[in-house]
Amino acid sequence: MGYYRTVTVYHLPERRNEGIEKLKQLCHLLNSYGATTEILSNFAGDSFRIHVVSHFVTLAQFEALNSWAATDAGYQGWLQSVQDLFDWNRTEITLYTVIV
Repeated sequence: MGYYRTVTVYHLPERRNEGIEKLKQLCHLLNSYGATTEILSNFAGDSFRIHVVSHFVTLAQFEALNSWAATDAGYQGWLQSVQDLFDWNRTEITLYTVIV
């Protein structure tokens, strides 16, 4: 069984490339913590939407990552550095579990 978290952000049109580079940094941070993370972009439909998808083997791993993110200086610095790159009012977070 596995768990997935998808964070959907809307980048500002003039800041797309910078936003993607920052999301790559986030992937590196999360991957180094053990959460396999990828960035997905719509190739049809809403081109301003970007999805950051993280896979967790256990629910405990997911919970540990949330605790880590709340206190980790590297993550907190990254979060501050992206405040003006995305429309945070439109951010969506979805949690999934694998059925089959």
